[in-house]
Amino acid sequence: MAKKSKWPTAVFLAVKFRRISDFLLNMKTLILNIKNAPLVFVTPDPTPASMQTNLTALEDAETKAKTRVIGSAADRDVRYDVCYKDLKDATAYVQKIANEAADAAIAISIIETAGLSVRVNGSKIKAPIDAKNATDEGVVDLTAKSGGKNTIYLWQKGTDGIAWTDLPLTQLSKTSVDGLTPGQKMYFRVRTKNKTGLSDWSAAVVIIVV
Repeated sequence: MAKKSKWPTAVFLAVKFRRISDFLLNMKTLILNIKNAPLVFVTPDPTPASMQTNLTALEDAETKAKTRVIGSAADRDVRYDVCYKDLKDATAYVQKIANEAADAAIAISIIETAGLSVRVNGSKIKAPIDAKNATDEGVVDLTAKSGGKNTIYLWQKGTDGIAWTDLPLTQLSKTSVDGLTPGQKMYFRVRTKNKTGLSDWSAAVVIIVV
């Protein structure tokens, strides 16, 4: 096993959550990732169900807070704190599972399966593929880890992580997918082809389209 100081660490970037909407989206993705990997996250603590219950309560409180009803903002903030604790506890749980991995590569895979960022010695490790909702409705921007010069990127999408549909290949490590249905859960993966050959498909990234 790698030295403790070099062991991969699961982290979430608080800067992403300056808006409640960003926090809600990231939490939904985290919950889905943990729920959809029961062989990896056998006994998640907190459970996806409890996190979803708290998140739904926060969504309702945020909607009410926008009406500026007296006391609604304070109630929203309390429910946010509950969900934020869920996030920290879930991250700690993922880290616990990663710490039990046979090697650092497997630990990184576990952390990325949850959709969390990975750090080793304080440096962030770029995931094989990242998915973010674009400004336009129903559009997702994908970014892959660079394969170097003269690399071709092959992309796929799916709705269940089992059946896949090819997307147009690119010579850049990024692409956009449009025509998606808001509220739908989508899976994406990528592989590269360059002078070293054709890589394996990356682990899938999951996102809820907005």
